[in-house]
Amino acid sequence: MATTRKPRSERPCYACGQGTVRSTNLRGRTFEYRDEIALTFDADLEAPVCDRCGELYLTGALTDQFSAVLEQLRLTRKRQAAEHFVHAVETRFPDVPRALWEDTLGLSRGYLSRLTSGSRVADAALEILLEGFAKEPETALRLCSLSGHVPLALTEAVEQTKRATRRQSA
Repeated sequence: MATTRKPRSERPCYACGQGTVRSTNLRGRTFEYRDEIALTFDADLEAPVCDRCGELYLTGALTDQFSAVLEQLRLTRKRQAAEHFVHAVETRFPDVPRALWEDTLGLSRGYLSRLTSGSRVADAALEILLEGFAKEPETALRLCSLSGHVPLALTEAVEQTKRATRRQSA
């Protein structure tokens, strides 16, 4: 009796025991990688994947390619968090020097520039704080003031910007 063999590219899934592992394009799938969640894979990369549980079967060069794409996505997201922050505070508080923001966030002078250029990478906590500030600058600033960590010069500069904005709109 002849047995039907599955093509070499298809095999049973060892993770769930019910699915079939098939070559699948990873573009559009989301992954967690290091300290990032929901990174959407943006490259065309064929990899063995279980059609039921989604388990990936990566080896050798395929693992390196997969990791390189995720690392690039991670670095881009972190750089964009810094860019969003800088854009938001420079738009909302144009008269507040960047150095005051760096003091408030406990960063060394010039660090925001290094983050936006990609020569430095924000850790997860700083990335979250930068994105929070970018989305809700006034709320984030109020939260920072509750900690007592807002320099007086920043408070004065922000108030001056708010007064100038009110005068222009009146």
